[in-house]
Amino acid sequence: MAYQALELGTAANDGTGDTLRAGGDKINDNFTEIYTTLGDGSTLSAAAPVANPTFTGVVKFPDGTAGAPSITNTDDANTGVFFGGADQVDISAGGTARLTVSTSAVTSTVGIIIPDAGNIGSASDTDAIAISSGGDVSLSAGSLSLIDQEKVILGSNSDISLAYDETTTDSLVISSDVNDAALGIILQADAGADAGDEWKLNIANGGTLTLGNDINSAGTHVTLLTITPNSTAASSTHAFIGAVSASSTVTATGGLLLADGGSIGSASDTNAITISSGGDVALTGGGLSLIDDEKIVLGTNSDIGIKYDETTTDSLVISQDVDGAGLSIVLMADRGDDAGDEWKLAVADGGVMTLGNDKNSAGTHVTMLTITPHATASSATMAFTGSITAAGSAVATVGTQTIWVPACAMRPTSSNGCAEITDVESTSGRPDMQVLDFDASSDEHAQFQISMPKSWNEGTITYAVYWTTTASDTDGVAWALQGVAVSDNDTIDVAYGTAIVVTDDALGAAEDLMVTATSSAVTIGGTPAAGDLCFFRIYRDVSDGNDDMTEDARLIGVKIFFTTDAANDA
Repeated sequence: MAYQALELGTAANDGTGDTLRAGGDKINDNFTEIYTTLGDGSTLSAAAPVANPTFTGVVKFPDGTAGAPSITNTDDANTGVFFGGADQVDISAGGTARLTVSTSAVTSTVGIIIPDAGNIGSASDTDAIAISSGGDVSLSAGSLSLIDQEKVILGSNSDISLAYDETTTDSLVISSDVNDAALGIILQADAGADAGDEWKLNIANGGTLTLGNDINSAGTHVTLLTITPNSTAASSTHAFIGAVSASSTVTATGGLLLADGGSIGSASDTNAITISSGGDVALTGGGLSLIDDEKIVLGTNSDIGIKYDETTTDSLVISQDVDGAGLSIVLMADRGDDAGDEWKLAVADGGVMTLGNDKNSAGTHVTMLTITPHATASSATMAFTGSITAAGSAVATVGTQTIWVPACAMRPTSSNGCAEITDVESTSGRPDMQVLDFDASSDEHAQFQISMPKSWNEGTITYAVYWTTTASDTDGVAWALQGVAVSDNDTIDVAYGTAIVVTDDALGAAEDLMVTATSSAVTIGGTPAAGDLCFFRIYRDVSDGNDDMTEDARLIGVKIFFTTDAANDA
């Protein structure tokens, strides 16, 4: 029943209030209701539950503890509500605080469970976070925000984390948080449904990065790119499997490494350049083109350069690029397999050019042509080794030449001269000899003169003597020759140069032809010059230890050897 109030009347004793009986009846009714609610109708009980009590005003409770909450139920004394601190309400279960509400936070020591498809939100967005019956969490609006250095952790073993590193790298950091474990990231198109939909980025322990695709077999990733870092960035490597293409310039500050037999190409010729396992580079089609003044460089030390010089010479330039070194070019037929297959063109520092062949010994080049440049072109020289022909005919070249001077072109000197020219018949109808006889008792002399050719280099000469005997003998003879050069308008009354001796032994029979060895160098007296007349004196040097033949020595003639420095006497 409802609470019954006593009617007191308008004024004291005005007869308008409840009678004593009526007032006592109301009081009895009210107490009956209290005793019934708080007891058994006749006796009050402090522990008796109150069904649906209603309070007005403030109901105060003691602080309580997690083990003895202030507000609890009859049968579970350690589960209920208590007040753990100022401005704080706590809920305990089983004697332990599970939920705390304070002025700063709501803290739970156990999980918070909401109904399937329930929401967690704010005052302005009550369903900001929705959790499905399967545990899927979705954000209805806005974004998920983590402060600097805080992580999103993935995997039962906390395998992968995502964080923003403000302190060190100022970057998003995706890390494998298992010690020594690699980091694998798979990127999927079409939920990875088909082969080729997946790319796998992998970083191995140590830092090697690989990128692979499952185009061959769905879920099986074949590595297409491997990047191996190095403490020196220039020594890092990038290994590509398959073709590499670029729509613009590709610049590599370090090496570019292809697989053995790999190719570099263009859109129209994908294998234009191939490189073998041995480093051989092959062009499958087209040519190798370099712009003006750019070089093909050969040699570990960048020894040789090949370029087209548009700026200065408008020519192909093959250059030795090592300071002070000469340039050598070997031209080979038949891969240089045999002697004679190679020609070597060499340009020395200073400009002298030589051309040689290895005809005598494979790989050993003998110089056959030497060209010495000069500031004045007409003073340049070309030195040939061997004969020169033009239109099938031999061409005179600089080198050693000879002059034959027969005895009949000589005459005895006025002083200490040999015998006069004598005609000696061997046998009728056979060669006759014109000889000068030199006896064995004293030095006897003969004289002749030669206007030396203009092509003579005015240097030393050598000679060989042709002679015979008057009787059978095997003893020796010593011949001596000396000369002097006289120029136009100079006196002939000059001394001969130093005599040079050459010796020979008779062969045994009279009238045998003897030819001496070629003498050592004879220096012509005076100062030889082009156009000079050279006087020569030949004699038998009987004082020489080898001259022991007692018979006359018969001079047939002298062969003079001289060196030219011009091809002709023009």
